[in-house]
Amino acid sequence: MLKNKSALYFPVKVAHPPLRHDNKPMNRFVVLALLLLVLGLAGFAGYTLYQHHISSDVRAAVVASLGDNVSTADVEVFLRTAKLASRTKRDARVVDLLDKAVAHAASSQRDIRESWGITMQGIKNLIPTECKVYGFNSPQCRAAAHADLEETKRDRERQNSLNADAEREEAEAKRLLALLYADLGLPMPSAKK
Repeated sequence: MLKNKSALYFPVKVAHPPLRHDNKPMNRFVVLALLLLVLGLAGFAGYTLYQHHISSDVRAAVVASLGDNVSTADVEVFLRTAKLASRTKRDARVVDLLDKAVAHAASSQRDIRESWGITMQGIKNLIPTECKVYGFNSPQCRAAAHADLEETKRDRERQNSLNADAEREEAEAKRLLALLYADLGLPMPSAKK
């Protein structure tokens, strides 16, 4: 019988390379560097995901400002609340869209009011004062009517310009609101009949 049973299974002895203890600091450094790289990438991915969501406070304030029965003062309060609650880049984008849409809508309303003011002033000045005083066939009445005609033409041009500006501002406000609704994931409200 054999005295060494392992000789049956492993007839040739294999020489193992000697363990090098000087590689351990290098291995630790590589493992540590890879670990830091993975943690850095995970942190960056988390930060990126966080920046692309809408905070609940901002969403609530913006959706409340888009309601049907909301006054201009309420919209200003909701807008200020949303600005204060804004924490992410997407929050800032949504608040900026709402702010610009409100500014364009307000500008459109101002232009419309000014245009109506011109119309009302024209109606008040329909008959010149000189015609009421001197009669309709007097030279003073004709001169005043001619001056009023020139002023009316200038007012009409200004009114047309204001109406065109109001239409542009309203179209821009609607475009921004469409972007806002899309960013919030809400359906656009249908036009009221």
